[in-house]
Amino acid sequence: MTSLGSEDRLAILDLVGRADRLATRRDAVAYAALFAADGFMDGDMGRAVGHEAIARAVADVWAAEPAGTVHLTCNPVIEEAAGGAGVISLLLLATAKPEWSLTGTADVLQRVTRTASGWRIASRAITTPAEPPDDGRGDRGR
Repeated sequence: MTSLGSEDRLAILDLVGRADRLATRRDAVAYAALFAADGFMDGDMGRAVGHEAIARAVADVWAAEPAGTVHLTCNPVIEEAAGGAGVISLLLLATAKPEWSLTGTADVLQRVTRTASGWRIASRAITTPAEPPDDGRGDRGR
């Protein structure tokens, strides 16, 4: 396995950020195109394999979100893996109306692979945390 250089790491971060930017815009076709041809999504909302299935699945998920929901990728960490890399991040969903509020969070684990067209998502697993992390006070953040 070769070490990822800074150019690869920047391209991977761009890919991850682009996915959530396209989710905010509700562009399901462009979002699905970020995946490898055999790429898939998996998680709390089900499984979708291939570009067409991914586009249909995300369109349904986004339609159920509050209008104007913004998707924010937070704290992405890239870890080298055989055949590509893994990216662990936190997804925040926020809405601006009537005022900015956090409407959801999810843990995201992506596997990315280098293709002839550049870095693409091989898999994206999205899971909702069962409860907020313990803040050390023993009240789980409440």
